[in-house]
Amino acid sequence: MSLFKQTNRKKAEVQRQRRLGTKRAHPVRGNLHSGSMIAFSLHVLFWMLAVAICFFGLSTAGPLVQENQVSRVRITAEVPFSYTSDIQTDRRMEAVRQKVPPIFRLDLSQYRSFRDHSRQLFADLREFAELPANAPQELAELRGEEVATFLRDYPPGNPFNLRPDDLATLYNQLGPERAAEVLSEGLIILGEIYRRGIYGEENHLRLEDADKLTLFNVEDESGQLREVDILSMEEGLRNLRIQLMAFDVPRQSTTSLFRILRSGLQPNLTFDADKTRKRVQAAQAAVDPV
Repeated sequence: MSLFKQTNRKKAEVQRQRRLGTKRAHPVRGNLHSGSMIAFSLHVLFWMLAVAICFFGLSTAGPLVQENQVSRVRITAEVPFSYTSDIQTDRRMEAVRQKVPPIFRLDLSQYRSFRDHSRQLFADLREFAELPANAPQELAELRGEEVATFLRDYPPGNPFNLRPDDLATLYNQLGPERAAEVLSEGLIILGEIYRRGIYGEENHLRLEDADKLTLFNVEDESGQLREVDILSMEEGLRNLRIQLMAFDVPRQSTTSLFRILRSGLQPNLTFDADKTRKRVQAAQAAVDPV
């Protein structure tokens, strides 16, 4: 009787477990459920890696446009609009700056010093070479040694390194009167070259380049600006030689006169950075943004 009751109790517990859903799940169904979860996780991980690889380092502001880069996409706007281009505006500003001629100050003190020294020196040389009225005519010709002695003992000295032979040649071939006239005419030509302006090699002005300026603003001693084609030392010497060849004097005297005047030719331009900068700023202020 007790065995029958125990069996019925077990059957009742089994039925109660079935009603409560606590019966053990089928093993095949459990494996299928876990495999689906793993596949879904791998799928999500794959797309996360794909998105990270494709869009890593890109900005959300849209396509980046770089200078001198060919665009791979077409960028259009839904409505017309305009904007200020900093790049194009800077290029226009730079073009204006390149077109403004630099300003140089003209200095004529070197020329005046050489002119006064040469005139006084030749006048004193004439007095030095003057002979008494009854002296032989052959003694009237100056020798290079005599001029060298005169230059060595000359009170202001020989600051321009004038050659004794050149002074002697000019004096002997042309005579004191004609030599003084030719020297004065040569000094006038030298003054005209000085007033055009001569720049030295330290200015680094490459006028022979086609993309560089050839005209410059030169401020004279009165403060007036003139736009002129300034000269290099080589061009100034060539200009001096050509103009002296037009004198009606022997070739040897022309050569001596050129060497005398050449010693007084020096660069006489000083770059004025402050005035050049102000002139450039004034020109750029009138430029409209692009």
